Amino acid sequence: MKYYTVKCNIESDDLTEENYGLMIQQDDGSREYVLDISCHMDDVNSLVDKMNKYQICQCQAKEIIEDFKFNKI
Repeated sequence: MKYYTVKCNIESDDLTEENYGLMIQQDDGSREYVLDISCHMDDVNSLVDKMNKYQICQCQAKEIIEDFKFNKI
């Protein structure tokens, strides 16, 4: 499993907001996206680096991402 930082644009009416999330790529090549977790690319890059370094499994990843999004870690 591998994690990547992704950039996403959130649009509503006349407002466009740049945000960052991550992509989870499974060993079989399938992908899952978790978008809109932070507006700070460096923070998401740091999270992705740590998750790749420690080879976090998908069940742990969901909890870690949720904690990160709500500033618990």
